[in-house]
Amino acid sequence: MNKALLFLLIVMVSFALGCKSPNAGMTVPTPSPSAAKELARAKLEASRHVSYDASYKKLGYPGGDVPETVGACTDVLIRSLRAAGLDLQKVIHEDMLAHPDLYRAGLKTGKTDTNIDHRRVPNHISYFKHVGDPLTLTMVADAKHADAWLPGDLVYWKLPFSNHDHCGVVSDRIGPSGLPMVIHNLANAVEEDCLSSWRIQAHFRPFPVNRAGVRGWVFGRTTRLSDGRTR
Repeated sequence: MNKALLFLLIVMVSFALGCKSPNAGMTVPTPSPSAAKELARAKLEASRHVSYDASYKKLGYPGGDVPETVGACTDVLIRSLRAAGLDLQKVIHEDMLAHPDLYRAGLKTGKTDTNIDHRRVPNHISYFKHVGDPLTLTMVADAKHADAWLPGDLVYWKLPFSNHDHCGVVSDRIGPSGLPMVIHNLANAVEEDCLSSWRIQAHFRPFPVNRAGVRGWVFGRTTRLSDGRTR
């Protein structure tokens, strides 16, 4: 079976296992200003129905991007976070150079490559784990746990049968399941009620904050300061 047919089969099986169609639903907590920018960019991906294409492409650096009509699941996150001021291409590359031992799973050739490293899920997870703390993997559809998954949160899954990695941006709308919907690209970029459709392997919250006048990025409980320190 060739790669194209295999991928099509993976997509069909994955959708059959639980992605529900979007509906207006209830709203979840209002996102922070930067998360709102991130979320607006993610929704733009869905409105454009950007086609899935994870092929290797030569990119500029920093700020490089594939053609706007295509992208992999990670490109939804890359474009969304870049709209909020965080360039994953740049920060992941710099972190890989400084801490190569943390990225062995994502270093396919044994050396860094700014064209593709930031488009690989294992490198996302390694980066966010390094600069902050992973958040809950538990999904509870009730008001008491409403802040467990917030708009702009990043979710990383393992797809069934194929063991492929996948990822998305948590939306500000609640789906029929009672859980937040997710913007992701498995075949085309969409906003769907699929947070619980596949096994979640990681969850991060990249919201910018101000603490004591210092601007940084928050991942779980840890703040990543602009000079690289954490607090």
